[in-house]
Amino acid sequence: MEPNGDRGLERSAQLAVVGSLWFAVGTGLALVGSSWLVTRGGPGSWLLVPVALGVGWAKATWVLAPMADRTADRIRSGPDRRPLQAVFPSRTWLLVALFMTLGALLRRSSIPRDLLGLVYVAVGSGLVLASTRSWMARRDLLDPRFSGDS
Repeated sequence: MEPNGDRGLERSAQLAVVGSLWFAVGTGLALVGSSWLVTRGGPGSWLLVPVALGVGWAKATWVLAPMADRTADRIRSGPDRRPLQAVFPSRTWLLVALFMTLGALLRRSSIPRDLLGLVYVAVGSGLVLASTRSWMARRDLLDPRFSGDS
C-alpha cells in the first residue's frame, strides 16, 4: 500500500490546483498593476499596457509555459495521489516565498507605482496565460481524445 493510501489529491485535482493558483495570482497581480496605472500614472500611461501585455506574453511563452509543462509532467508521472503541499516540489515553494518577499520589497520601495504597475501587469498576464497549460494537461488527462498521443 502506498504511504498516502487514498488520501491526497488525484492527478486531475493537482493540475486544477496548479492552474487555479497561477490564474488567481496572475489575475490579482494584473488587476493591482492596472489599478496603479489608472490611479497613479500620468496622462496616457495606460497606453503602456499593451507593452506590458506583450512582455507578459513573452514571459509566458519562453519561461512560464515550459515551467507549467514540467510541473504537469511531474504530476502525470508521479503517484496517483499526493498531499496539497507536495503538488509543487520544495524548491518551487522556496521560489514562491522569494517572489512574495521581492513583491513586498518592491511595494515598499520608492519606485513609482505606475512603473510597478507595468511590471505587475506583465507578470500577472504571463501567469494567466501560462495557467492554460495546466488546464490543457488536465483536459488531456481526463479525456485522452484531446491528447496528441493518440
